[in-house]
Amino acid sequence: MVAEAAAPSPKYLRLAPKRKRIPQEIIEKWPMISAPVLDQISVVLRRAKDAIVLSRRDPQKQQEADEVLHGVIRKLERHFANTKIPPQSKAHQFDLNHIAAQNERVYRELTTTRHRNQLLDEQIKIAAAKLKEEEETLSKVKENKLQWQRRWKAQGKKQLHPLLQEAESLKIVEDKPEDIGLRKAPPIDTALFDISYADLAPLLQTLRLNLETMQNNHAQIGGISDAVTEAQVALDDVVFKHVQGEQYDALMNY
Repeated sequence: MVAEAAAPSPKYLRLAPKRKRIPQEIIEKWPMISAPVLDQISVVLRRAKDAIVLSRRDPQKQQEADEVLHGVIRKLERHFANTKIPPQSKAHQFDLNHIAAQNERVYRELTTTRHRNQLLDEQIKIAAAKLKEEEETLSKVKENKLQWQRRWKAQGKKQLHPLLQEAESLKIVEDKPEDIGLRKAPPIDTALFDISYADLAPLLQTLRLNLETMQNNHAQIGGISDAVTEAQVALDDVVFKHVQGEQYDALMNY
């Protein structure tokens, strides 16, 4: 049995026709196509005929196509002259410029949609590649995890390292004061501090008098120190005014 050949895909996309089941009594109430609308339909048909004729390169083919299509258009015009149209139809819907504008709008929308689909396809490819890469990374991580688990189990079955075994056998010495030989300091005799105020009063009075004497002596010495400083400043000023530089340095360093 020979398989049927697949139908070739059409070069241009076309809208699928859709039929409405309208009762005949309603169609009979529709108005006839007006003369202006019929003229617009004729313009559309003749413009389509011219495009088809000009697409033929051979002049003889062009003439044949013109004659054939001219007869077809005449039949269509006679048919439309006796045809009724829905009352909601508008005259501009049959205008060639309006139809061209509509086709241009649909073409732009179709182009935009096609480009958007292409971008989505590219994004899907990028996401799929990234997902595949992440899955491979996850697979490697899982494999490494299993390897580490197997190694860990294998190491758990083995004996401890000799150094660790010796560490376990060592006796741990505590670090309490008596264990490390820390000597305790002897207690301090606090009997010396148990002196009454009556015994300390003479000592405190003597200490106060000594402090006052030391303060008076320090005040006298401070006054002498200030006088000596002022005398040195005055002497330095006199020497600086009457002695040359080298002699001044020699005297000051003396």
